Amino acid sequence: MKTSDDQSKTIVRLSHFRFGLGVGVAGLVFYLGCVITMMTVPHKTAILFLNSLFHGLDVTAVLRDDIPLTEVLLGMISTFGLCWLLGILIAAMYNACQRSGD
Repeated sequence: MKTSDDQSKTIVRLSHFRFGLGVGVAGLVFYLGCVITMMTVPHKTAILFLNSLFHGLDVTAVLRDDIPLTEVLLGMISTFGLCWLLGILIAAMYNACQRSGD
């Protein structure tokens, strides 16, 4: 059985792959939430929501309602991939900081 002194010295290492997968799935959920929102709310409501989300940046000129399924699928893949890489980077930096803190 470990004493409290032994437990305080335990270093928790993150799995790069698992953490990246978690961040990737979270990014994908947010992306799908955005897609569902854009499909279900009126155009003016979407503009109001996005303008408030982006601190008053007017998205009227760039907001499209007719996005093809191929672009949605490419967006899903891209979002997952970028978030997965972000998660790997975060886990790697966390683990590197744990080693250097010894």
